[in-house]
Amino acid sequence: MKQKIQRSASALVVAAASLMSADAMAGLSNQQLLDVLLQNGAINQAQYKKLAKLAQEDDQVAKKAIEDEVKVSIKGGGLKIKSGDGAFSMKIGGRMMVDTAWFSDNSNDINGNNYHNGSELHRFRIHMKGKMFHDWKYHFAYDFGSSSSTGSGGTIKDAWIAYTGLQKALGLSIPMVITVGNDKEPLGLEYINSSKYLTFMERGLTQTFAPERAIGINLKTHGELGEGAWTFWGGWYGNDVNKASNNNGDKAAGSQAVAARITFAPIVSKTEILHFGASVEQRYFSGTNNYTFKARPEQHRASNFTGRPVLNVKDTTKFGLEASGVYGPFALQGEYFRTHANAASGSQDANFDAWYAFGSWFITGESRRYKKHEGAFTRVKPNAELGKGGWGAFEVAYRYSYLDLSDNGMGGIRNNSTVGLNWYPNSHVKFMANYVWSHGSAKPTVIDTNYNAFQLRAQIDF
Repeated sequence: MKQKIQRSASALVVAAASLMSADAMAGLSNQQLLDVLLQNGAINQAQYKKLAKLAQEDDQVAKKAIEDEVKVSIKGGGLKIKSGDGAFSMKIGGRMMVDTAWFSDNSNDINGNNYHNGSELHRFRIHMKGKMFHDWKYHFAYDFGSSSSTGSGGTIKDAWIAYTGLQKALGLSIPMVITVGNDKEPLGLEYINSSKYLTFMERGLTQTFAPERAIGINLKTHGELGEGAWTFWGGWYGNDVNKASNNNGDKAAGSQAVAARITFAPIVSKTEILHFGASVEQRYFSGTNNYTFKARPEQHRASNFTGRPVLNVKDTTKFGLEASGVYGPFALQGEYFRTHANAASGSQDANFDAWYAFGSWFITGESRRYKKHEGAFTRVKPNAELGKGGWGAFEVAYRYSYLDLSDNGMGGIRNNSTVGLNWYPNSHVKFMANYVWSHGSAKPTVIDTNYNAFQLRAQIDF
């Protein structure tokens, strides 16, 4: 009997098609088609009830089939797996950066030793990220490259879970995301920007004050404001998961910090952006901490430019200001940071400063792209990719950086100039060339530490 009714249902669908146009039938469910047939007298009430029950069962089977469907894709790079209902997803991807550097003959470190030319696998990072049960996100990334902070060939980077359902649960007008785990602290524009999207091979000298990732809990939110947008990111942070036993610097064992960043972009369009931001971090130390700043001056193979440690630091306060603008193919960006080290002995307190400014120009007419909900820049998309009617995107840039660790005789001063040329054959491959002029002095023994370096990078991310 059931098979008979099902055959009748098929026939009745054909009958419905004879009463309606294809456009009118588009998107209608079985139940809606039966309603049409009943209204037009093609079936009676008894037939309608039997067929309606079968239609409901068919709809449930179809819905379950969609939910059980798994979609696999490699579009845009990386392996993407997603459930049919969108509740679960996973992407496996990564990035690779291979660098080579040549130093001039008179390049030397703070011990008077000459730098040596060479190559390195700067970053080789694999990540896995996605969501579970609609409202939970996760991200795990591991870096095998020479940028590893452990020095043993491997570093855990992002390792966190996040809950995204607060907006729905509380009926809020703006999104609220709570993240727990090893994550970046919100301190500055260039530090927040992914290394994949940097204009230069290395971040500017303000990076001296940027902390590593740390285990903690944070809240992120954002919203629209006219033609622009705003963001807020704040949280509590402890130690870096890779440096839980460290007794020096930002992540000294037992230290804790609160940090926050707010941004405002009054203008956001495809070719015009105006961005402002401010950030602050207050870190407290549970015991005696000899605090030392280390700066690798815009060349990864160069030695750290290290100041004399500030002794018996109780806490540090860092604050930064940032601004960036895009007008067509032209862009400007700059940041200023100050760090105050509060020592147990007031006579040892010290203030340190750093800033940079850079300008860039896409010769081929592209514009820097901006993520409103992050208050940061993202990947460049060439107007015409290599092999698809063009040669990709070409960009030239110049940056000046300044770092002052000389307060209270604690360190030296460094000045850097960097010229860069970038080629983007497509949106996931980039080749970079930088020339760096760097001059500085170290204390308490004043030693000039100069170097000139030409460096190249081949980069791919997926």
